[in-house]
Amino acid sequence: MSDPLNQPEQPVPPHPVQYQQNGYSPTGYSQYAAPIAYQPVFVTPASTGLSVTSLVLGLVSIFFGFTFLVPLGALIFGLIALKREPGGKGMAIAGIVIGAAFMLFWLAFGGAILALFFGMMSAVMSAGTVSG
Repeated sequence: MSDPLNQPEQPVPPHPVQYQQNGYSPTGYSQYAAPIAYQPVFVTPASTGLSVTSLVLGLVSIFFGFTFLVPLGALIFGLIALKREPGGKGMAIAGIVIGAAFMLFWLAFGGAILALFFGMMSAVMSAGTVSG
């Protein structure tokens, strides 16, 4: 395209290729040391107290599961932590599993004790009513 002042266009001189600014020569070999390759760093978000609380309550429910509040707390805190804390997923799952297992254990144990108690009471009651 022509210039509006009717001056002829002058050719633009080619820019010299500058290979030296990044340390590489035109042949592909470096004049300097090899550049450092950085590895990506994956940082998991720090787990807050919910998943830790679930795990601790699950472990405490081994001894105090008969209260039913401790394993129930482990279940509740673990389920909340699964949704809110992706970094503490393992601890939350461990708290849920341990809490549920010992809640079921103590329910079965309590049921067996109650069945034994009522079985003995019915035996005593039936033995007392039989007159010979």
